Amino acid sequence: MNKVIAGPQVHRQMHAHFAALVLLLAAVLWPQWFTYPAGLTLLLANGWLLSNLLAAVAFYRRHRLEIEALTRTPAAVAQAQQ
Repeated sequence: MNKVIAGPQVHRQMHAHFAALVLLLAAVLWPQWFTYPAGLTLLLANGWLLSNLLAAVAFYRRHRLEIEALTRTPAAVAQAQQ
């Protein structure tokens, strides 16, 4: 997966996820102080996750198109046009 999504991107999302986890656990004990920060941090972590997943999908689509372009032969193109 490190070849698809850069390490720093993964680490940022992971740190945000762990921070959200800590804040959510703190919100159990002190809800008046930590509920909203925990929710915002969880939202941030999930936003980063979405960004990483969309980057991975774009990577796979780009490479799929490159592979398809390389594997096309003139005979296959002619047959597809008929």
